[in-house]
Amino acid sequence: MRLKSINVYSDYLGDTEKTRERTGQLRADSNFLDFVFAQKLKYIDNAYLKQLNIKCSDSAQNIRVYSELSPGYPEIVIPFDFDSYSGMDEKEKESFWIKTIEKALLFLKPKMNCKDEDINNYIELLNEKMNQGSIGR
Repeated sequence: MRLKSINVYSDYLGDTEKTRERTGQLRADSNFLDFVFAQKLKYIDNAYLKQLNIKCSDSAQNIRVYSELSPGYPEIVIPFDFDSYSGMDEKEKESFWIKTIEKALLFLKPKMNCKDEDINNYIELLNEKMNQGSIGR
């Protein structure tokens, strides 16, 4: 199967409106990932992912697969400290998302059963684009 997209969202915060607002902010801050994703990662054939769903949770202690209800659409939970995140500048947020995607993909790579070089090339391209300041914003 092919990885079609990256979906970033907030864990439920006890209030639907707050959760929507935070999810909107997280998606806006991480949307640059789609630019490079469209060039590189969506062409990687793998055995596990159609959509990379990343749930940002203040209560998570470590990265883990939270749910696998639909084949190809696992929910990956990552530890997320919104207070620290909100104090970051744009460059720090880009770096945070690149590191987050890298952690998620490296965590899932054994299940994806694809070429290591494909994932590594995507992560290298993200870092290269960020260092050049040309990620598509």
